[in-house]
Amino acid sequence: MNGIEGMEELQRRYSDFQELLSERMGVEFELFPLSDRTVVVTAMEFDQVDVALIGPADYVQMKGAVPDLEISAAIQRDMYHACFIVRKDSPLKTLDDLRGKRLSLKEPGSGSGHIAPSSILIENNFDLDRDLDILFLGDAAPAAVQSGEVDAMADGIRVYNRLVEEDGPGVWRLLHEGPPLPQDPFVVNPNLPEDFKQEFARLLLDDQEEILNTILQNEANRKYNNASIVSIDDSDFDIMRETYRVLGIDLN
Repeated sequence: MNGIEGMEELQRRYSDFQELLSERMGVEFELFPLSDRTVVVTAMEFDQVDVALIGPADYVQMKGAVPDLEISAAIQRDMYHACFIVRKDSPLKTLDDLRGKRLSLKEPGSGSGHIAPSSILIENNFDLDRDLDILFLGDAAPAAVQSGEVDAMADGIRVYNRLVEEDGPGVWRLLHEGPPLPQDPFVVNPNLPEDFKQEFARLLLDDQEEILNTILQNEANRKYNNASIVSIDDSDFDIMRETYRVLGIDLN
């Protein structure tokens, strides 16, 4: 699992899922914490992990390092897209108003907090180096927007919904919403036996309700509320690859 710091937190969030997979597949699954996308790509490249649940930005990087990487299925999140957020009283009314302004992105490589917002800006004819001042402020972005340090922030729509839930309806406003993003794939090491890979894919799709209910037993996994598990193709991630290309990020 990617983006989780430490074994204790990983076990807290996914031990029930681990037990379910071990029982249904008839083999022992061990949890392996992967704190960031660089670690997860390296771990798969050097056969340190066999199966991973990762984000779409992680996938295109991993596929570049491990060309034979295979997708078993993917979790299709409800409301998974990037958005641009401003204060309720901000004078900014449209995306084009960001020209000459300061924008906070989440962290380099984040799907909904960096790659997708960058893609939206590029599609709207922004020069990311010249047309606005970009900072990577991560979780400090909301405070920076409220203080005026930056004029807007970009992140996933669930972050906006959480901010409104926490602060009330009179504090935040959506400036722009992007299209749905590719989903979170389960990927398997290409060196695994074919019968294992086929059975794992079948399990994910056929028993998805039980699998998702198990994952959602922990509140920290609520990003998968109202999700489903679907088949997905490598070409569904081409939009991410194109943005990486425009940003000058080498996937090989």
